[in-house]
Amino acid sequence: MNEITKDRKGWRILRRILIALAILATLIAIFYTEENWRGKRAWENCKRDLEAKGMVLDWEKFIPPPVPDDQNFFKASTNILLRFVKAQTQAQIDAASQLTWLRLSLSSSNSFPVLDFAKAKSPVVAELTLLLPDDAAPASANSHFTIKLDDPAARGQLQDLIQTTAGRSANGSQGFQFSELQLSNLAPVKIVLQADASPAIGDLQNLIPSNLITNIGRLAVEAAAGSKTFQVKLVAGRITAAADYLQWSDQ
Repeated sequence: MNEITKDRKGWRILRRILIALAILATLIAIFYTEENWRGKRAWENCKRDLEAKGMVLDWEKFIPPPVPDDQNFFKASTNILLRFVKAQTQAQIDAASQLTWLRLSLSSSNSFPVLDFAKAKSPVVAELTLLLPDDAAPASANSHFTIKLDDPAARGQLQDLIQTTAGRSANGSQGFQFSELQLSNLAPVKIVLQADASPAIGDLQNLIPSNLITNIGRLAVEAAAGSKTFQVKLVAGRITAAADYLQWSDQ
């Protein structure tokens, strides 16, 4: 008898728990249904107000119309290569002339604008002027940066000034390299080097590593006019100014 009473009591407890869980699930469902309805109504009101102000909320209207095949860069077969290499044969020239959007001025000026320091005049990145204890300061000293060669921080200061003057660079696809500045028309930084004795070119080259300018070219220190003036030049490397590339690609 006691066993039957315990079973009934256990069943009643289990039934109450199940009923409580069912009620809780129902309340949660009602809550989310009501919140979804409120959210949808709020969005519809907001959407109606925005559209009344002239805003476009239909994302499909922002999708541009399909590009015709004869104007689609990716459906132009091998003719797209004509944007990057100068046409060599009459057949290539004729092929390019069939697509007005691809038509180029096929002259020697259409070549990709690469500045080759080995072939062009080496850009001067910095002009160094030595100032010994008995020397008078340069007339334009106010426009110069002054660095003491015996200062332990001299090496880092020189490198930072040269790196900033040459600007930043970036690697492009197909091995192309681009600079943010027009290196062929670069304004060199002018630096006064205070020293107790005249350093040799080798000493200056040790202060300015040849590979300092990342991705732009190799540096070299050369004596300029006079025994106390030096130039830091880019003497090896190939790079394209970003502005030159954009102007070339506008063709």
